[in-house]
Amino acid sequence: MFRYRSVRRTMLAVPVVAVALSLAACGGSSDAGTSSSSTSSSSAPSSSASSTSASSSAAVSSADTTGPSPTASTITATGQTGDIGTQTPGVLKLAADFSSSPNQFLNNGKEDGLNPALCTAIAGKLGVRIEWTNLAFDGLIPGLQAGRYDALCTSVFITAEREKVMNMVPYVQWGNTMGVKKAAKAGYDCPKTPCWEAFAGKKVAAPSGGSEVAQLQEANKTLSPPMQILPFESNVQVYQALQNDSVDAAYVNDPQFAYFNKTNGDEYATVMTGVESRALALTTVKKNTALADALIRGLQAIKADGSYQKILKDWGIAGVDDFTINPAPAS
Repeated sequence: MFRYRSVRRTMLAVPVVAVALSLAACGGSSDAGTSSSSTSSSSAPSSSASSTSASSSAAVSSADTTGPSPTASTITATGQTGDIGTQTPGVLKLAADFSSSPNQFLNNGKEDGLNPALCTAIAGKLGVRIEWTNLAFDGLIPGLQAGRYDALCTSVFITAEREKVMNMVPYVQWGNTMGVKKAAKAGYDCPKTPCWEAFAGKKVAAPSGGSEVAQLQEANKTLSPPMQILPFESNVQVYQALQNDSVDAAYVNDPQFAYFNKTNGDEYATVMTGVESRALALTTVKKNTALADALIRGLQAIKADGSYQKILKDWGIAGVDDFTINPAPAS
């Protein structure tokens, strides 16, 4: 059984407001009354991060802060000091949803996963330490816009709507998976991807507010009967609904479902995967191009020394060829 500490189980009514879906990273803002967990921890700069597997948790615990803190706002990837646009000199305040294994999760109270590994390596090149904030996915973009932290180091798909309000730096790429219990897979005829018609009338769980729900709603325009879309506040709640047979299928990111299946006895199967595969980004507020540029320098530096490629291989993720600000979104 997939175990987690529950924050609050919510089942939201559909349809969801389209604009909020396109911008939010998973639902409503914590600043607007969401009861999502929000705690911070610090980690010292490092050129690499561990990739130990562990079950996810709903809250980030305090971690020890070690190592020297630079006196300048930053040390660039070339070793020169300068201002990279952080709110506090020597500190890079990042936010993520730590209920999304393997992208980011907790391993004995310590941040672990793809994104902590990459962003810790970047921070090491920039000479800054990280302070983490954990929020449900839906509160991340509103919190960034409110100035609660410097950037998002979580998995945010690049869209034209998001590029209007944020600087987006692509760093990895993947699509979404429709997963079911292995025993039920034979009941789905899916000769191609996507095969939405196989799920007409089915109950499908997805994390609220991100690309998953938006894609399901778009697919419903061609289905009769439509899918019953059940948005949940976190991935762990999506998985619980699938485990308890409250839904027929779960629709989440490719690496997230693969990791869930791997850590839960290989009892699940994918009906379709790689749906609308495209790049994901590290993000800053629109006016903070200095920090976006610094993140690019950090990515270039860890790619040059090979740590970028090693981290991606450790977590089974595809990289991108170029690190730029606000590339044209995939159509």
